[in-house]
Amino acid sequence: MILPPASEQPRAYSYVRFSTPQQAHGDSLSRQTEKAARYAAEHGLALDTELSLADLGVSAFRGANARTGALASFIAAVERGYVPEGSYLLVENIDRMTRDDMSEAMTLFLRIINAGVTVVTLTSGYAYSKESINQNPMEIYVIVAELMRANRESARKSQLVGDAKARKKSRLLAGELNGKPYTRQTPGWLRWEEESRTYVLVEERAALVREIFERAAGHADHRERG
Repeated sequence: MILPPASEQPRAYSYVRFSTPQQAHGDSLSRQTEKAARYAAEHGLALDTELSLADLGVSAFRGANARTGALASFIAAVERGYVPEGSYLLVENIDRMTRDDMSEAMTLFLRIINAGVTVVTLTSGYAYSKESINQNPMEIYVIVAELMRANRESARKSQLVGDAKARKKSRLLAGELNGKPYTRQTPGWLRWEEESRTYVLVEERAALVREIFERAAGHADHRERG
């Protein structure tokens, strides 16, 4: 393949996202990054390395990545003209970009392509743009199906997690955890003690928390008297 000079190459931006901190220890980040680099090289695109587009440990189920995350920064850059029209947004699958409810997800997708950016799903190799959808409206059905699948999958996972937490809370109240911790994610002034199989105070941290609350209470009392 004969590539055009770098200055004439369309710009490509790799967007990487995963939901849980545990995925940072796997190959999710490297896999998504490598797919984007390979696609850019094979299609004569200049892969941008200046705009950081990584939402690591950020869920797309309720659109946090599109409101306050790196994806939100990308959209702002597009709409302010920092990202030129004709650029490409490379995502592993559409669910990396959004798992939000259909109305929000479709609005997000259309907002990006209507700004002149082509969205590429690297796993399938499909490229969606305003022009391609206008020329072949059936493409929109593929996107809708993918957005529905992503949202339903996340909704199901959310329900399963919620049900599991409710069952565990019921077991805790019934005294049926048999020395197992309700959760190991504790505030800084508590820790789980394996030997005693119970939560214990971290005294120096607990003292600091008490002092903060006492000061806050004292200020509130002073204002009321004033």
